[in-house]
Amino acid sequence: MASTHYRHSQCKAILLIRRLHTVLTLRHVESDVPSSSPQTAKFEARTNKGAVEECYNENLGSFPPSRATTSACEIVLLEAQQEAGYRYMFEKLMQKAAALDHRIEEIGSVVAETHQLLEWCNPNFPSQEEVVTVGRICCDSDARLNDASVLLETKFSIGGGIRTRLRLEALPSFALFPGQIVGLQGTNRTGDYFMATKLYLPPPLPVPKMPLAQLRDYHITASGDSKKPLGIMVAAGPYTLDDSLNFEPLLALLDAVERSRPDLAIFMGPFLDRQHPLTLRGQADRFPDELFADQILAPIMDTLARCPATRIALVPSTDDLITEYMSLPQAPLDLSTLTSAKVGMTNTPLCWPNPVQFRINEVHVALASTDVLMHISQEEIAQSPNVSDRLARLAGHLLEQRSLYPLYPPALGEHVDTEHASALSLYQQPDLMILPSQLRHFCKTIGSGALCINPGRLSRKQAGGTFARITVHPFASELFYTTEASSRLTHKISERTKVEIVRV
Repeated sequence: MASTHYRHSQCKAILLIRRLHTVLTLRHVESDVPSSSPQTAKFEARTNKGAVEECYNENLGSFPPSRATTSACEIVLLEAQQEAGYRYMFEKLMQKAAALDHRIEEIGSVVAETHQLLEWCNPNFPSQEEVVTVGRICCDSDARLNDASVLLETKFSIGGGIRTRLRLEALPSFALFPGQIVGLQGTNRTGDYFMATKLYLPPPLPVPKMPLAQLRDYHITASGDSKKPLGIMVAAGPYTLDDSLNFEPLLALLDAVERSRPDLAIFMGPFLDRQHPLTLRGQADRFPDELFADQILAPIMDTLARCPATRIALVPSTDDLITEYMSLPQAPLDLSTLTSAKVGMTNTPLCWPNPVQFRINEVHVALASTDVLMHISQEEIAQSPNVSDRLARLAGHLLEQRSLYPLYPPALGEHVDTEHASALSLYQQPDLMILPSQLRHFCKTIGSGALCINPGRLSRKQAGGTFARITVHPFASELFYTTEASSRLTHKISERTKVEIVRV
């Protein structure tokens, strides 16, 4: 445990030094980036612009452009979001340990109630009879998890936080990763290891429901007809090519936004990637915030001026150079210090934390710009898992563990502030879960009818990438005349939503 803490303390210090070096270099090295690079020329000559790479529910129609002058949808952040900044890297070890222990207690109580387990036992104690215990999956070293390196860390009240070696060969199926909270049944006959024979997982999250009267307001016009479908577009950075800081993919995306005019467009970081080759080499003559203001924020503001009914939301990333918050959860971007912000505009960008959960009309959405799917995929071990689709299984871990970043310790280069980790928690199943990743783009049904979407990255380093176009159709108007007025209805998003993964 001490070595893991030391490794991640080193990572945080390295990240701070690297970002400071990048900022200083950007100021003092004159730009020698050509105005038209080879990758830019190739991007502008692309022939697959607007091609639909993947489609979910292709029998449904796409949302029409909105010609209204004001937004027609209701957008509300859910409770317990990290809307304010905080001092990170000031965690105290005892508080951190207490937060980690509380998470075992929280998930363990749900597991015990669901599976009717009366008492947790210490897996370290030798026992000839089967006992039931709960804890966090850990690895016995800083290497990748494997069948022979799995440990179970108990909570303090059960085993004093001591880690016990696990043997998994008696389990018929499993899919495990570090940080996962599980219940286990088995024996420790010699005191050397716990032979697990049964795995207990948390139950599904509750599904959101809404009163019929409120749903009617979102779906039915005053004349009794169905309203137009809800339109959402989602993109994740990087927003420029590897040999350019002209942000051609972003401009192409904004053109698509202006043509489609969705109700909501979500732009997720990184906006200025700390790993971009030109910033690492210092081939720019402006600070990151100046680049963001001129090359990213200004075009976004121009698009908003031409599309008054469209809202655009900005979500940062831990790979961003334009935010001072490098730990999860991240506070929203602060646009007040950027000189290109246009005073007097009523339709300004929404700035949300990372991760964030919000509601647009009745649709509950959860999203995180951190590549949690890739991070879990690099650590997960599985044997005859219940969900054979690997991408769906990776996304399902977030619902099962009730967290938008359940991996612990975090991936190399990431950091989770345990004192504010409640902002990562899921208390009900989202209708849409948006998780951009370097893994292949997809849209899949997970849990109890939730849709998980990986829109891909807008820039694939040397070429254009993809974004997602989401159409949520209203319920049929007949439903509101044939259903009891006091009813609370589930949203059935997977049945009435079309998702298109589109090439920029």
